[in-house]
Amino acid sequence: MMLLGAAALAGCQSAPQRGPEPMTVRFLWETVPGDAVTVVTLPVSETRIAVNPRPAFTEYDVAGVEVVETALGKCLAFQLTAAAARDLYRESATHPGARLVVVLDHRPLGANRIDRPLTDGIIREFIEVPDAELPALVRRIRATVADLKKQQAKS
Repeated sequence: MMLLGAAALAGCQSAPQRGPEPMTVRFLWETVPGDAVTVVTLPVSETRIAVNPRPAFTEYDVAGVEVVETALGKCLAFQLTAAAARDLYRESATHPGARLVVVLDHRPLGANRIDRPLTDGIIREFIEVPDAELPALVRRIRATVADLKKQQAKS
């Protein structure tokens, strides 16, 4: 009888907890409208921005991310890898006044006007979602970055 009870309980165990679903992260430079551009619309402000559809940076270039409190409110601070940070410096120097749009899971969620070369390898983006949702986004991005690092270590 006890054996049947144990078997029944074993069948009731929940599946192992999986981490957050991986998240795609894309950073797209604003460009002048033309044939080779894509127009994205931010969800809250409904700002339309013509961007180069080829990402400047992806989740493979992100070393870390955190929620940061600024004078203007909360934003996400994306720390790039060393190689991507060098690219960010060069590209931010050649795109003065352009916006860098962040696209998370194929949804454009923020844009930041770059007014000077970024020397610290950090992209700060105000995301057009409620502040309460930012920690969940950070968890998913961190989990994605960690999984990518594991995959790269195996290669």
